[in-house]
Order: sequence, then structure tokens, then C-alpha cells
Amino acid sequence: MTLPVSLSKQGLLNKQNDDGFTLIEVLAALSIFAIAAIGLIHVSSENSRGAAAIERRMLASIIADNEMTMTLIQREPLENGESSGRIALGGREWTWRKTISTTPNPLLQQIKIETRVYEPDELDSENIETVLFAFKRKSL
Repeated sequence: MTLPVSLSKQGLLNKQNDDGFTLIEVLAALSIFAIAAIGLIHVSSENSRGAAAIERRMLASIIADNEMTMTLIQREPLENGESSGRIALGGREWTWRKTISTTPNPLLQQIKIETRVYEPDELDSENIETVLFAFKRKSL
């Protein structure tokens, strides 16, 4: 039985090794993959931060809407001035501040509610998540 030329000793010595990648080709492919992976990780982290910001705004809006609803359904006349409070929602402490003021129309009062994440060191911080305005007719 005769061996094919490619399997003979002479054929192995003369055959060029075209079956695999060179070291440079492998390193180039790995560097391209690493650059692409870094980009994907960056996009993923940006999406996570964006989702967290949307969650904060949504929770702040819920708090402002609830406080505004409680204010608007009161039957007693509203007194001008400020009031504030704290509430826990979504695993965080939140603060809200309600300001009731007069308007150029003597029959209307303006209600403004601001909400933010509670931070004891920054009680008057400008990190407001939501501001909600409404108007209520003064009781006669």
C-alpha cells in the first residue's frame, strides 16, 4: 500500500501550514474584539444610568402627584405659605416642598410642589427631581 503524497515524509516537509491563523492574525482579532467589548460595556452602563434616572423621575412624579391630589381635594381654604414633608418610596427617602401663593387673578391660588431624594447634608439642595404646578379656585 502506498501512502498519499501529503502523508508521506517528503510531503510533510514540503507542505505549507495553511490550516490555522498566524499569531499576528489572532492578536489582531483579539484586539478588535476587546475594542468592541469596551464599547458594548460603555453602552450598557449608560443604559443602566439612564434607567436609574428615569426611575428616580417616575418616583418623584408619583410623590408630587399624590401630594397635589391631597391638596386639591381639601375642602378647607388653602393658606398661602410653604410646607414640606418626607416620605419613603422605592427604597429611598424623599422630601417634598409645597408652596401655595396668590396669582394675579384674585380667585386663583398657585400650588407648586417640588420633590427630591432626601439627603440630610443638602436640605436646600438644587437636586430637584420634579416640579409640579396647579391652580385652585379660592373658596368663597
